[in-house]
Amino acid sequence: MTIKIAVLVDNNTLIDSYFCGEPGVSYYIEADGRKILFDTGYSNIFIDNAHTLNIDLSQITDLALSHGHNDHTWGLNHLIQHYDRRNCCFQKKIDLIYHPDALLPKCFGSKVIGANIPKDVLDAYFDSKQTVEPYSLTENIIFLGQIPRNNHFEGKEPIGSTVDANNQTIDDYVWDDSALVIKTSAGIIIVTGCSHAGICNIIEYAKQVSDCSPPFRARLPTSLAATVYMTDLRWPPWAGTTSPAAHNSSMPFCRILIAALISRSCSTSHSGHCQIRLFNGISGIL
Repeated sequence: MTIKIAVLVDNNTLIDSYFCGEPGVSYYIEADGRKILFDTGYSNIFIDNAHTLNIDLSQITDLALSHGHNDHTWGLNHLIQHYDRRNCCFQKKIDLIYHPDALLPKCFGSKVIGANIPKDVLDAYFDSKQTVEPYSLTENIIFLGQIPRNNHFEGKEPIGSTVDANNQTIDDYVWDDSALVIKTSAGIIIVTGCSHAGICNIIEYAKQVSDCSPPFRARLPTSLAATVYMTDLRWPPWAGTTSPAAHNSSMPFCRILIAALISRSCSTSHSGHCQIRLFNGISGIL
């Protein structure tokens, strides 16, 4: 299976590669007969960069949202305007795959950081597939849904607030954070957004989900296109507390992450977006 992954927007750009960047993420993926847009960044920049790369976004078959934060979803409005200006007519609506919490209101203090597009507008262009369970785009491509957080060092701190089923404000642990897994004959490829669920949790769940198919029973991750969100470079969130995990609080979080990724047999990584400099250092060690 031939796989193509193009970065349409990221925080950083390379010299002599004349693309625009912003604090956001959008990837274009071709695999297993599908053309997938993974996140839409913060603005219309991903559309301009796609044009430069000769990628026609009217031809995508699926749009997957890693989670609902604005730097991954606010490009949705621009994508719909792009379709509207071009008078795009779709024989079949584009599948829009996301966790049900991804479109809930999200705030950080007084700042709105959640998706800003009404669901009825989305429904005019997309066929929504809301899921907390793994969802198969094809036999070899899986949206992970809600990722279990089974270790004691990732995904333990809220990022702002959201609302519950009763519209009451609650801490937001970004349970909508998800990822894509692509199964290949050499192993699995994992594509993440911010990895709020924790990159090690994501890898473990991706291995578990992809092992459901016998040919991949023994396969481990071979490639990781990941962004890692870290609010603290030391072991979070217990540093300086009397938590049961406090005996580990003096160990730098990056050392824990390095050890965890090595133990999970992640042979290559391609990092970006959140804390790129730190994770690039980790990538070099891997």
